[in-house]
Amino acid sequence: MANLAIVPVKPFVEGKSRLRTIFSIKRLEEINRNCFYRTLKTIKLCSKIDRILVVSRDENVLNEAKSLGVDILNENEPYSLNNAVNQGLKRVSDFEAKKVLIIPTDLPRIMPEDLDALFCGANHNPSIRIVPDRIQTGTNAVVLNNVEGFIPQFGQNSFQKHAKQALMLTGNLQVKLIKNIQHDLDTAVDLDLLDQRIINQLNLNERKEH
Repeated sequence: MANLAIVPVKPFVEGKSRLRTIFSIKRLEEINRNCFYRTLKTIKLCSKIDRILVVSRDENVLNEAKSLGVDILNENEPYSLNNAVNQGLKRVSDFEAKKVLIIPTDLPRIMPEDLDALFCGANHNPSIRIVPDRIQTGTNAVVLNNVEGFIPQFGQNSFQKHAKQALMLTGNLQVKLIKNIQHDLDTAVDLDLLDQRIINQLNLNERKEH
């Protein structure tokens, strides 16, 4: 049985729209691409994950994912984060995966050991393990362990929605507070909390002048 990571990816020119007041569209495209590469390389270094499936409607994203040696899935309409994840989940049986990680590409501090920690001890069968965002309203990662019927509900208050669903489907909710996974990249505050090493890696230095 393999452990699978599902990574939904918007076109690089569309991601992180809430940061358009801080960065130019061209700069955001570069940032999104940098986040994408960093995330995939980090997942590939995680000892607990055997296969990676990138789901996107963008041909450039899929080609770049393929060049990194990961599996790809062309997203079908209607386009949304939840539909992309759901389409990935429908392919789980193809990978004979027991555990499935759902993770975005906007977690700038994530390290392989964070993913190892997320999988550690996730053996209760079935179970849903969730990592919320910093303010514990959104969902930054989900691990499904032998779970069927999970419906992605990413968006506003997704942590509460996913927690409720976990209890309904399995009776076993596991919440992991892993700081590097909780730190996403949505607002100016998220940027200000990053150390200079990550800022340099993702080329987050050049902001618009106001």
